[in-house]
Amino acid sequence: MIEGYNESFLGEDHIIPLPNFSPELEEDVLETNTLRDGYIADYPHYSLCMSKSNKQALFSAANIDLSKLKTIEGKRIWFADHRIGVDNQILNYAYKNNHWDRGHLTRRYIISWGGDLEATSASNKSYSYANASMQHEDFNRDEWKVPESFVEKFKKSKDNKLCVFTGPIFTKIDLFYSRGSKSLVRIPAGFWKIVAYIDKCSSEIACQAYEAYQYGEFIVNGKKTELHPNALQVTTSHIENFTNLQFPDELYHSNPLYFKKRKTVNNGPEFFTIPAKPSDLKSEYDIIVDRDNIKKNDKRSNTMSEDKYNKMLESLNSDPDATYVSLVEARER
Repeated sequence: MIEGYNESFLGEDHIIPLPNFSPELEEDVLETNTLRDGYIADYPHYSLCMSKSNKQALFSAANIDLSKLKTIEGKRIWFADHRIGVDNQILNYAYKNNHWDRGHLTRRYIISWGGDLEATSASNKSYSYANASMQHEDFNRDEWKVPESFVEKFKKSKDNKLCVFTGPIFTKIDLFYSRGSKSLVRIPAGFWKIVAYIDKCSSEIACQAYEAYQYGEFIVNGKKTELHPNALQVTTSHIENFTNLQFPDELYHSNPLYFKKRKTVNNGPEFFTIPAKPSDLKSEYDIIVDRDNIKKNDKRSNTMSEDKYNKMLESLNSDPDATYVSLVEARER
């Protein structure tokens, strides 16, 4: 069985490599000689990279074959990955007797595919503490399942194969959790997800990007700042701006939403509100897979002026000295 994320999973002509790190983020990547290339932790069907400062994954990347999914029964046992180091992960002490869940980044069910042994191994290995992040119990069971349900219900991908990237969003306004003498645990403001696949009709790479926040209003520098409480479909550049992860060019060009201003089309980065609950997903038009979808769902689409967008980045981003828009200016369509 192949271990770890496979960049050629969608085919040799459609390589989707793991994200790169901006210079600002590179310093925070956990490195140890027990990991592939010194920083990649591989598991069946997925891989992840860790943050030194937050002890949570910067991202988790998975290969998914929806045509081979299996339902795996049995007890679920969380474990510390000793390749990463016990001190470099948030363990069970942070999740006991409170409202915070060990929220899977790469979901157990979605990587439980293949033969019986392969699917069981993938299911079990999804319970690495490195693959968990602090998610409020209500958020984990509601908002964050909306983009994940899109993955499960996808009908437009060739051969039912997907590459999915996901991770936490850290900002200046993050909450911290403490239990006794244990160190503070940073709670992400929200989470992001990018789904990439080969479109059935065009046989080209297509992708959608999502974000969802798990808390709403905060005071930053004496001013109220709002984070959208529901899940949104967004541009790939928006994800990069909040994470300092740099994705393959194809995931910018194939995203149907526009980041740059276009005369008579948008005055800045586009956002699209997706249904609030998985049960509300009724058709393929509930997500934007091309520009025609936007016309049919204009009541749920939105844009933000470039000036307002950059002010939001400055007020929320965890690294105020980084030059975010310049990183993506040449790549987003």
